[in-house]
Amino acid sequence: MEPVSNRWKDLHKTDLLPEQHIEITYKVTEIGVNDSYAAEDNGHVPWSNLNRLDNADNVPKYATLEQNIWTLDGSLTIPHTPYGDGKYVGDVLSNDDGTFTAVPTIILTWTESNEGLIPGLTIQWSETYAEYPVSYRVKVYNGESLIHTLTNDSNDSALNVFLIDIQNYDRIEIEVLKWCLPRRRARMEKVFVGIVNTYTKSDLMNYSHEDSVDILSGELPKDSITFSLDNVESQWNPLNTEGVSKYLMERQTLHVRYGMDIDGMTEWIDGGVFFLSEWNTPSNGLEASFTARDMLEFLNIPYTGVKSGSLYDIAIAAITQVDLPDDATYRFDASLLVIDVDFTEDTSEYTVAEILQMTANAGRCILYQDRKGCLRIEPASGVLSDYVISQYVSYSHPEFTLSKELRSVTVNDGMAVVDNGIKGEVQTVDNPLVTTASHAADVGMWIKDTLKGRKTVSGEFRADTRLSAGDMVAVENKFSEAGNKVFITSIKYDFGGAFKGSFEGRVMD
Repeated sequence: MEPVSNRWKDLHKTDLLPEQHIEITYKVTEIGVNDSYAAEDNGHVPWSNLNRLDNADNVPKYATLEQNIWTLDGSLTIPHTPYGDGKYVGDVLSNDDGTFTAVPTIILTWTESNEGLIPGLTIQWSETYAEYPVSYRVKVYNGESLIHTLTNDSNDSALNVFLIDIQNYDRIEIEVLKWCLPRRRARMEKVFVGIVNTYTKSDLMNYSHEDSVDILSGELPKDSITFSLDNVESQWNPLNTEGVSKYLMERQTLHVRYGMDIDGMTEWIDGGVFFLSEWNTPSNGLEASFTARDMLEFLNIPYTGVKSGSLYDIAIAAITQVDLPDDATYRFDASLLVIDVDFTEDTSEYTVAEILQMTANAGRCILYQDRKGCLRIEPASGVLSDYVISQYVSYSHPEFTLSKELRSVTVNDGMAVVDNGIKGEVQTVDNPLVTTASHAADVGMWIKDTLKGRKTVSGEFRADTRLSAGDMVAVENKFSEAGNKVFITSIKYDFGGAFKGSFEGRVMD
């Protein structure tokens, strides 16, 4: 569940909510190009760091004895080791007119030519100091051949996005010709090879977010968004050579945020990190539709890693054999380190996704991707959160369903049998990563304890977007305001000016 302010929580208990927002940030680039270059320059100060130009987080504001950069008011820090992540800071001061005697130059180099088409370059100079070059030049090379040159002699912003088709290149040089202030150093905090588009609710024709988690890791989780954009002006028309459809490719990253106006400001929370997987841009259509999914989309390749060791070793072997998309990370719980398995005699073929799913099941964990784009395997939290799906925000009474009674759980054709009752269904589990009778008994007991409560629940409500699948919440019913403790197995948000939600879950009390 996403952390929010108390005001956010209080407002969701009122009759009318303030204005709500969606923001989809779409990075248009060639996959892998932003994490495969080597950066160098023609001179920098000791606290400069060219190795971290992929983000502009936590840039320190140093007092550097440049003109008007002092520390008398206590707002600046004197540079000291170990230095903070200063990004690029040149070693030459600008002249009185802002020009440089030796032109500061940043060079991005790739070991081989990048053949993918990208629509431009995004540069963040120094938002920390609110400084930028008035004039700069970008040169794009393939070997020794200069294929593009762009000069901006009238810049007035710390964030620059310039549009130009770039293809078949292996070096980009950025020359700072004139700075906005005299006696200051050239600074660059971030460079992105490609462009970043941001779409808000005014751009969206429709939007839906679906999220599901299997409490027993018997199935793969799913987290996806679908949305449509206005295509009246044919900017997404595939026949429009000046349009943007030519830049679309799988695995491009989309960051989603949800927001709500609170006391004159917008409070934002993460909505998820997704990767473009499908799009439909018909020539005669008025809308262009897109589908983006979590990183599980890219794990359907054959697993070729180790078949013995701890569950943690196997999970790491699986995830590291995949060329993960940009912005994708992973974290596996330490409890997997103490469970050793050996399935070397199993000759079946599995995908990386299946191995991770079976690892989670064998480790009595859930598998899911969080809203920061991190793939996680960890035990489900049994702690009840402060979130309540109350009757007040529900569109109707929640529907409760009883499954058939559970008689027993059988693991791996009888390796372990865990009884629950004298009648009912037998739940069978087949997992090649459960390789001993004691391990099978542990897994069987975990499954029995989860399934012996027969109730599931579903409903529709005025959604609060901080809720995700895998959260433990209270669901009120018409007989009890205290409600039931529910593990959310799936949730869906639809946006039409405000969020409407639907959910399913398993009652845990």
